[in-house]
Amino acid sequence: MKKTVKAVVLSSAIAIVLASCASTPKFDQEMYDAAYNSEDYATCAAMLEGKKPGNNAIKNSLDVNMLKYYADDYAGSGKGFVETKQQFQDVTAGMTPAKVMQAALVSENSVEYSGPVYERILSYSMRVVDSIQLDAIDSAVGVMNDYTGTYKDIVETVVNQQKELEEAAEGKSDDVEKALEVYKKAGLTIDLGQFTAPAKYKSSYETSPLMSYLGTVVYAANDDFDHAKDSSLMLKKDNADVDVADTVSVPAGKGRLEVLALSGTIGKREEFATDLVAVGAVYGIPVMFKMTYPQFNAANANHSINAVEVTLSNGETKVASLVEDFDKAVEDDVKSKQAGAYARSLTRNIVKNSVAIGSVVAADITRQKAPNDMAKKIAEAAYTAAIVALPKAMPLIIDAEKADVRQGEYFPHMASAAGFTVDAGTYTVTVKYLAKDNSVVAEKTIENVVVNNGKVSVTVASCAK
Repeated sequence: MKKTVKAVVLSSAIAIVLASCASTPKFDQEMYDAAYNSEDYATCAAMLEGKKPGNNAIKNSLDVNMLKYYADDYAGSGKGFVETKQQFQDVTAGMTPAKVMQAALVSENSVEYSGPVYERILSYSMRVVDSIQLDAIDSAVGVMNDYTGTYKDIVETVVNQQKELEEAAEGKSDDVEKALEVYKKAGLTIDLGQFTAPAKYKSSYETSPLMSYLGTVVYAANDDFDHAKDSSLMLKKDNADVDVADTVSVPAGKGRLEVLALSGTIGKREEFATDLVAVGAVYGIPVMFKMTYPQFNAANANHSINAVEVTLSNGETKVASLVEDFDKAVEDDVKSKQAGAYARSLTRNIVKNSVAIGSVVAADITRQKAPNDMAKKIAEAAYTAAIVALPKAMPLIIDAEKADVRQGEYFPHMASAAGFTVDAGTYTVTVKYLAKDNSVVAEKTIENVVVNNGKVSVTVASCAK
């Protein structure tokens, strides 16, 4: 009994601390982690909203919107995703090859985060899901109409633009040519042929199985079976394993219940760094390069949920079909960016080291051209200082070389669905989230789901574990 009382007191104390943290705009990583681990997503959202995002405004918005979703603030989440849509479009309009090349000379993370295509589509998907959670099918239909009517074209434009930007970023700039001349003056000729970039990869992520599934069930739930069938045809191309035959054509005397289950959080990209590459020496000091770029390692994703089982109160149980694994989208995006990121990283190595070397070259030239003993003495001191500074500057250049691994962190890992053709009635839906050994990671219950004859009903369960 004493242990129970102590636990209650401790949990109450933690709740007070976390509640106070939600009221302050100051971001504290330790308190944020504590809130997240205790599934206090509302506190996490409030803390992120108070954090200055810098050039990560879109990433911050995506994370806040998803945290609000997990906190059951579906109206706030949906409104936030509408605002993020505008942010996406504003950033895209201002994104140019010159801005991408800025990353080649400064750092990958110095450029404003613009988000990959899959995040833009997922933002739309979550707006539909938010509407379903609010039991506002008409709003969900409005989002689908917006997507199929206009935004799909915008996404295609973004796909083409990002390909062009990546290609432009791989070109050799005038800054590189100037830097190579500095190396030559220092007695070092760099063979650029010794560097091997990752293979170029063309992104294949241009449509989302989840978006096609949502279009199918939302239009059907709104009795618009013509558009539902159109979406189902796209779903069949994207993922033929998801059976929606009874959803687009409900059997006579029956109703249809579609259960969408979102699980886990999306896998995270990581940094890959090459071994140090010795490109030669200047003034007896070795010159080392290190290239970085993003990578995705599925083995490091460490997802606790492997499958989803859905049971209705009439006793029917189904293992939900996987609609979409968003880790695949991350991997696709990462692979499409690796060649460009490597090229920019190589550019930074060449240019930044040349700046440090250039100071020695300039000091060396000055001392050789000194017109008198006094000037020569001063020039010798400057040359010595530059030589001493060079081996100290080079490791800092290496340490500063970081890959861009930014992304929305709280999108779901998987979207799974189970459809039931049932008699009209009111049902309780139980969703079990299962680990690889079939143990139950979490269980969600949805009460009072009404299904009518000839109609389609849609409900959603989520688990961020």
